[in-house]
Amino acid sequence: MLGALEAAGYTTAPGAAPARPAAPVPDLDTLAGVTVQDDLIRLPRGVRLDLGGTAKSWIAAQAARFLSGDALLDAGGDLHTQFMRPGTLGIRTPDSAPLVLNVGAGVGGVATSSVLTRAWAGGHHLIDPRTARPAATPWVQVTVLAGRVTVAETLAKVALLGADDLLRDLAPPGTQVLAFDRHVHAHTWTDGTWGRWAA
Repeated sequence: MLGALEAAGYTTAPGAAPARPAAPVPDLDTLAGVTVQDDLIRLPRGVRLDLGGTAKSWIAAQAARFLSGDALLDAGGDLHTQFMRPGTLGIRTPDSAPLVLNVGAGVGGVATSSVLTRAWAGGHHLIDPRTARPAATPWVQVTVLAGRVTVAETLAKVALLGADDLLRDLAPPGTQVLAFDRHVHAHTWTDGTWGRWAA
């Protein structure tokens, strides 16, 4: 999928035209050849992945093991939160307005994914593996609050892509999602149900 990401413009400045021609639609049989055994992932020859977002949240989780007391670790927008009592976090909405979120006591993670920030003339950075093109998404930005930063990062992508069935299957109880549509209307998802944000 890295080739499709590069074709969308990933190796160029935001807003620029892609430097590479569109990637061919992948052979799904080749993708089915990806195997996982214990801590080892094997890719078929020629398959390239971009694990940037996943690696970023994983590194944040590893670094967080060395924190104590109240702490907030920011790894490029993926946040490890560790509060002795409930607190607040500020995020920016797609129209750059500030918004304050309430965060419970304990350890957690917050991640935001957007099709607006990593976008080029060829599209955004979330690639649909069935088409090798930027995915059609119902949302422009999604923020997820979950029990771990790695979970929040993964679920932010799942929610942004509009994969509600997968979101219901993967989201641990208590996961909260704040999603913005193209009109910058805010919607919330908690325990499998979408609703409008009431500020």
